[in-house]
Amino acid sequence: MALVVPLLYPARVAIAPRWGYDGSLNWSSRIDVALQGVGLGLWSAGVVVLVWAARVLGRYMEVDGVAEDHTVVTSGPYRYARHPVYGSFTVIAAGLALVFRGYLLATVAAVWLASSMRWAAAEERLLASSEGIGEAYRNYSDRTGRFLPD
Repeated sequence: MALVVPLLYPARVAIAPRWGYDGSLNWSSRIDVALQGVGLGLWSAGVVVLVWAARVLGRYMEVDGVAEDHTVVTSGPYRYARHPVYGSFTVIAAGLALVFRGYLLATVAAVWLASSMRWAAAEERLLASSEGIGEAYRNYSDRTGRFLPD
């Protein structure tokens, strides 16, 4: 749900603009235009990083667990952060919350961030284990940030 809402919300607003901008699920302030500009920038950056990370990760993006020949991916955005896909979805949701001034989207962004932190920690335990990539992943982990560059 936390992944679907940010992806479908813009379509909902296009169909029913008044629902997307007015009502009890939205806020309004004197700096709405500035917040919406920041939100649009975040949203755009999140989409760019998401596409970039997915392309670099390639077939490992769809693997549930560790592939037989799994190696540490250290190119593209993975050179800077271990989980750019999770980070980009969080940035997309936060950007949408600002663009549409929505409490629901802000909540979704917070839920997505909390979920991403749990998923990333579980992935890292697996990848750093002897069943995963092991020492190579631990070394990579020591020199890169989880969601943002160190």
